[in-house]
Amino acid sequence: MKKSPDTLYRQWTLLSLVPRYPRRISSEELLQRLIDRSFDVAIRTIQRDLIKLSSLFTLSYDTEGKKLYWFWSENSIVHEFPSMNSETALAFQLSESSLTSELPPSILELIQPHLRQSHEVLNSTSAHLKNWPSKIASIDNNISLIKPDICSKIQNTVYEGLFTEKQIKISYNPRKKEPVEYIAHPLGIVIRQGIIYLICTLWKYENIVQLALHRFVEAELLETDANLLKGFTLASYIEEQQPLITLSAVKQSS
Repeated sequence: MKKSPDTLYRQWTLLSLVPRYPRRISSEELLQRLIDRSFDVAIRTIQRDLIKLSSLFTLSYDTEGKKLYWFWSENSIVHEFPSMNSETALAFQLSESSLTSELPPSILELIQPHLRQSHEVLNSTSAHLKNWPSKIASIDNNISLIKPDICSKIQNTVYEGLFTEKQIKISYNPRKKEPVEYIAHPLGIVIRQGIIYLICTLWKYENIVQLALHRFVEAELLETDANLLKGFTLASYIEEQQPLITLSAVKQSS
């Protein structure tokens, strides 16, 4: 027998009212909150819903006398509609290291479910995207700079090229020069003092360059596979380049 829309809505609302451990809520409190939201429901219905939902989700309960107190398990991921996409998951992961160093533990604890969910999303995607930790690095030498604006569409295109290992056709604006076009083979992303650099090779050449994303004028994802350098790792490259310096202008090749 199919569930009615009202039943689905009630059960989803019920799930949203249950707190995460160590907080908890009794069945009677949940009933009252549903009544406050104009649901016409009885305590037995609530109890049946919770038992059924606990077999599908990571819901648990404690007992005190005849009362049941419900809560989401501590390590439960966050369930959202629409669900977290890979771009959002990546954004959480990119921000995790800086958040860990800047926010107090009590605040970090509140966003841990979202960080765990981002791990789940990235780990359930393609093999290319699973390798994202080896393709991104964040370097902070405690120098505060004004962070430049980056076109989100261009940034998404560059990230997609990096993670799908495809070539990117770009229009790049070097300092005090007219924009030039490159075919880039992405190898990694380095975030330094809030500035995002694409680490890549150009055309058929193997010399590695760094391109600041805020200087990209256009970016187009190509269907052609990128030429990846044999034995290249972003970690080794950064170690060799330390301390990183600002990009020198890339000369257009013929």
